Amino acid sequence: MYKLGNIIFIYFCVILLCSVIPYDPQYEYQINLPADGSVKNLYVFQNPVEPERSLVPPRRNVPEQYRELFAAVSESVGIPIGVLESIADVESNFRPWAKSPMRKDGHQDLGMFQFSTKYLDWYSEKYNSGILFDPMDINVAIVVAASHLKFLYEFYDHWPTVCLAYNAGMGAVNRDRIPDSSFNYLAKIYRSELCDR
Repeated sequence: MYKLGNIIFIYFCVILLCSVIPYDPQYEYQINLPADGSVKNLYVFQNPVEPERSLVPPRRNVPEQYRELFAAVSESVGIPIGVLESIADVESNFRPWAKSPMRKDGHQDLGMFQFSTKYLDWYSEKYNSGILFDPMDINVAIVVAASHLKFLYEFYDHWPTVCLAYNAGMGAVNRDRIPDSSFNYLAKIYRSELCDR
């Protein structure tokens, strides 16, 4: 009878303990990207073993002439190098001279990090002491891009959401009006087979 009482006591203690541990939804998801990139909840994926580390985009095979620059900037700004490399790879395939077609509003995206000419003044004011920068000058553009990514991370605290905001804009993310093209963009960012490592 004494042993049965102990077993019942332990059983109720375990139930009580389990009831006070809060549910954490970050452990519900694992990164498992679809081949077509069509899943719209990619930006909530987590990994239960190493949640934060698993959310950093994979490293890319950066052209040799830019490797030291990427390493130095990511370290000085304080963001994971994989984020910077993945954005540059997907945006322009590491081409500092890249230009998007001209849009109907008369603006286009320029450089390795595809800065919109529509927002160059804002980027310059926020990240370049108000001095208008050339988005095709990789030495300045990479610092502005890294600084913007850090700003987005400080706001969202979640790398997949940062990548969505980089592509779609903070307004679209905050209003939950993210276009399908941005989810496809996110799938490309996290698709590790794009890199050689």
